[in-house]
Amino acid sequence: MSFAALLIAAQALAFGALPGLFALVLLVLSVSSATLLAWVVTDGERPTLVVGGAMALAFFAARGRPEFLAAATSAAFTGGILLFKARRVCAESSQR
Repeated sequence: MSFAALLIAAQALAFGALPGLFALVLLVLSVSSATLLAWVVTDGERPTLVVGGAMALAFFAARGRPEFLAAATSAAFTGGILLFKARRVCAESSQR
């Protein structure tokens, strides 16, 4: 993974330790950012691994509390959007 993705993952772990709604919003944003950066690093080749890793990060950051559901949903939503937007161009359908 890239260094930036590792830094954002560390931030997610730190945000998970904080109480309050603002910490939850920051946790959701950091998990979504880590998902996006991991997607870019893997070039969209392993979407299940990227989303699963982001959900695991959400679980460890939230320390098993119910905030995990919000962060895991953000990881799945981000992965779903990226998977929907990723369009592979095959040689037969390319424009000439």
